[in-house]
Amino acid sequence: MAPVDNSPTSNMNGFELISSIKSNDTIPVHKYKSSKTGITVFIADVEGPLVGGYFCI
Repeated sequence: MAPVDNSPTSNMNGFELISSIKSNDTIPVHKYKSSKTGITVFIADVEGPLVGGYFCI
């Protein structure tokens, strides 16, 4: 069941929540790490489409 207060779940299909912060005190950003592959993913809770991003692999 999803949390009622809009906080992220601590484990989503093999991804563990590492930390959560607010960028500029307004945008919630969550850091997840895969327990299978070790890849780290950041998710920002923003409305609308992503219009720009920077990725380093």
